[in-house]
Amino acid sequence: MVQIPSPVSGKITGLLVAEGARAAVGEALAEIAAEGDGSRPAPRALPRVRALAAELDVDLTRLRPGGGVITEDDVRRAAPEAAGGRPRRADAGRKVRLEP
Repeated sequence: MVQIPSPVSGKITGLLVAEGARAAVGEALAEIAAEGDGSRPAPRALPRVRALAAELDVDLTRLRPGGGVITEDDVRRAAPEAAGGRPRRADAGRKVRLEP
């Protein structure tokens, strides 16, 4: 058994992997209704996608992914720059080196 921290606070509304089954790295394990919401599960996205959304100032709860899981492409398309807006973060125009 492994304990995995949740990316959001809330209540588990559905299990996506059966107990005892193996899950691939990055695979969604459960649906979680965010606190205060109660009706809709929190957005499903890998930690690196959540980090990118924070960096680009994208609200994941406003995205509707086609495949059920939010991808980096979904976040990039929703970024303010992609919509013709200006970056909201002071360092948004700063060049950084990304490691794979």
